[in-house]
Amino acid sequence: MNRTRGLAVMSIVLAVAGGCARSDATASDDGGAAGLHSAWSMPAAATVTMVDDVVVAHRDDKLWGLNRADGAELWRMPYPDRATVTVAGGLLVTSANARGPISVIDTSSGRTLWTAPAPVFAIPRDDALYLDTCPDRNDQVTGCTVSKRRLADGETLWTAPDAPYTLMDDRIGAGGTSAYLPVIIRTEGAVDERGNPQPLHALADAATGRLTAGRLPMTSWHAVAAGDTLVVSDHSHEDCAVALAAVDGPTGASAWTATVHSGRVQDGGCRLWLGSPADDLAFLGSGSDLAAVSATGGPTLIDLETGRTRWSAAGKGVPIAADAHAVLARDLGDAGALALYDMADGRRRWTAPDPGLDDTTDQWTAIVAGRLTVVSGAGPVVLVYDSTTGTELARRPGLVAGAGDGWVAITSTETTLLTF
Repeated sequence: MNRTRGLAVMSIVLAVAGGCARSDATASDDGGAAGLHSAWSMPAAATVTMVDDVVVAHRDDKLWGLNRADGAELWRMPYPDRATVTVAGGLLVTSANARGPISVIDTSSGRTLWTAPAPVFAIPRDDALYLDTCPDRNDQVTGCTVSKRRLADGETLWTAPDAPYTLMDDRIGAGGTSAYLPVIIRTEGAVDERGNPQPLHALADAATGRLTAGRLPMTSWHAVAAGDTLVVSDHSHEDCAVALAAVDGPTGASAWTATVHSGRVQDGGCRLWLGSPADDLAFLGSGSDLAAVSATGGPTLIDLETGRTRWSAAGKGVPIAADAHAVLARDLGDAGALALYDMADGRRRWTAPDPGLDDTTDQWTAIVAGRLTVVSGAGPVVLVYDSTTGTELARRPGLVAGAGDGWVAITSTETTLLTF
């Protein structure tokens, strides 16, 4: 869905002072807080991301590369309906749809570095692209090739012809690089009453493509790699419990089991997922650490490699966003006041009032990105907080088009640039 529908004419790009170029726009009267200033504006964009000194914006049927310093256009290219764009290793990975084709694009020039023809399913990581020639693996279990190709130039690093497994994109946090990949095996499990094998989860060695020894029964939910540990989740609708089971990937030995919770929502039901509405395949957390809810209802961090709890915070709260340094929680999964917790020790850094918008609307966004925490509020408005102190740096009508460490792009009916 195009989130700019009904919102006209402007994306506002904000930057931490000293982190972006000057702006010659007139000052707004929204100021008072120090730290953010206006950079430049552009016609309304649905999504914005930043790679080094290039701002990549999607609007209408085009993908644009813009100079971070002044917003000057560097390149543009067609952007098919239903296409996806992922940033991996400083490059853009685009897929025309769920079946490909795939293109890897240099962000500074907009030049296509290499392509993979359809049909293909791709999992981007910062060092490589993992490709499966059978995106509809539920219908076809033979004759499929899985391969690993170097992201920079497309060189094939390994190929698994007639691969017995299906790639999965479930992961913890942003993904980064992977030593192991979770996969689904449909040819080894116990046979059901119809003679069909029951699917299993396993890990594939990212260096070779070979399957490791560990196996766990497939659930309807998630399987992730935490180091060389395979972890599978099963989520309950009744008590919001999430059962976690783990095996050692290389040896197949049982590793640990644990239970965390997904948290409650306003209607008394369970939030169910452990990710965000924008990307429910990515567990909230970083490295091998998962942010979830404890048995007592507060935020907790569990190391999925060992099954040990790193910390559990006092009080109530449901994690809704995270980066490598902090976890953002809300009283309920879709409503209530905000609180930011330090990822290292669970210390509560700050709290903020309920932004007044639930996560069932497509206007909702919550992002923790280094120095900035960005949340959608009723209106809609965009609320920008200092991640360290909780100081409110901006409150601007509009929708979040994108955010990162030191910047946020806001699509709004307003054409005035914010200056702080």
